[in-house]
Amino acid sequence: MGIANPVTRETYGSGTHYHMQLAKQLAGILQTPLEERGGIMSLTEVYCLVNRARGLELLSPEDLVNACKMLESLKLPLRLRIFDSGVMVIELQSHNEEEMVASALETAASC
Repeated sequence: MGIANPVTRETYGSGTHYHMQLAKQLAGILQTPLEERGGIMSLTEVYCLVNRARGLELLSPEDLVNACKMLESLKLPLRLRIFDSGVMVIELQSHNEEEMVASALETAASC
């Protein structure tokens, strides 16, 4: 899962435009891994996965968070969610916590 042309500050400058392009790229590369992991990943896991794919063009934690904050406003299929504990996750827009809880309860009841 390498990224042929990673979004960089050199190509898009700094600030909002860079983070917007980065958010779009993140949505493209994270869709499949999120689907494979039940629709949700910790931001730490996303950071490792993305930097592994970017090779030498490493992404700072701040740039990742700033790009993730733009996912929803750009109408991308992912969103950043911050729990009361401060834990940050990326989840698919289609991810439904209530359905997940109901499914887990149903599975537990059938055991």
